Amino acid sequence: MKKAIFAASLFVVSVLLFFGEEIVVGGGRVAKVNSTIITMAEIKDAKKRAELSGMEYSKKQLLSEIIKLKLLVARAKKEGVKLNTAKFKRELEMTHRQFEQMRIQVNPSYKFTEEDFKQYVENVIGIKFENFLENMKEQALARQYILKIVEPELLDLKAESLSDRELEDFYNANISNFVRAKSVELKQIFLKTMGLDGVAYSDKEKEIVRAKCEKVLARLKKGEKFGNVCLEVPEDPQSRDALNPETKKTDRGYFGKFPLVGPYADAFKSQFGATTLTFLFDQKVGSFSDIIESKYGYHIFYVIGKTEARLVPFSEVKPSLSTYLKRKKEQELFMEKYNGMIKKLLDSATVKYYNKDYKPE
Repeated sequence: MKKAIFAASLFVVSVLLFFGEEIVVGGGRVAKVNSTIITMAEIKDAKKRAELSGMEYSKKQLLSEIIKLKLLVARAKKEGVKLNTAKFKRELEMTHRQFEQMRIQVNPSYKFTEEDFKQYVENVIGIKFENFLENMKEQALARQYILKIVEPELLDLKAESLSDRELEDFYNANISNFVRAKSVELKQIFLKTMGLDGVAYSDKEKEIVRAKCEKVLARLKKGEKFGNVCLEVPEDPQSRDALNPETKKTDRGYFGKFPLVGPYADAFKSQFGATTLTFLFDQKVGSFSDIIESKYGYHIFYVIGKTEARLVPFSEVKPSLSTYLKRKKEQELFMEKYNGMIKKLLDSATVKYYNKDYKPE
């Protein structure tokens, strides 16, 4: 989840850009693009974001990305493009929701606060909050600038209709991608053993929670309904108040549908062990597991249903396939315009390097 939160705002640029004015922030000059200095402090912040996002960048790549962002933001400002604050607010709210979901994994009753988010950025990531927000704004402005350039062609793409032949050709050429893996649908009862601050309970505290979970398991073995037990477990609001994404209604204990292979399966296995998902798939529908421990607490799973692997027919995927291909073309067009603009800006820019370790070959 951490990766999902900050992938869209990888680099922090802590200086304001204006052509004709040199602004220096922090010590340790690394490079100068037009009249703006890039410091070692900025490089270090960029490296932190890259690591948090699970990305590996060399020193030269980090500097290259910062230069690209500076050039795009400077050009956008020069052409009078202003940040769409309403769109930026929505992006920031999405980041808040992602942060909240990350904390809910530790504490199901967690509610987002601005102060918690700020403390996470500064104390966990290690970047000043004002720099974090400034970078998000500059990333958003750069995207909005490119979208403004590409907008006429994007509108043409949206109006374009794809033929059945084009859709079917894509389906046949990528048919392996339309095989839906085996999956198991689960409910759960969860008792946490980790605080909101991410600190695990002591062994003694864990023993108390384990004893409570044993009592819950005993009730299920005596025949009490899983949904009723979910409702009565006060420490488990996430399971108690869960929504079923298909019915859009409260479905006590609903946990989700998990394929046995793919990224969702990998995430499940990393949390509950390599064999747990396969074990649950092999159980009868309507059965429940013994107590399973994760780093977050104790879980009891209930098998709602199972689906065997199958090839999804063309007729079933056709509506979503049209949407997918249009978005794919839009992304390709965006990247084409982005790369073209970056080349143009770099060709006309004056870049001076103060540190040979960051200078391109």
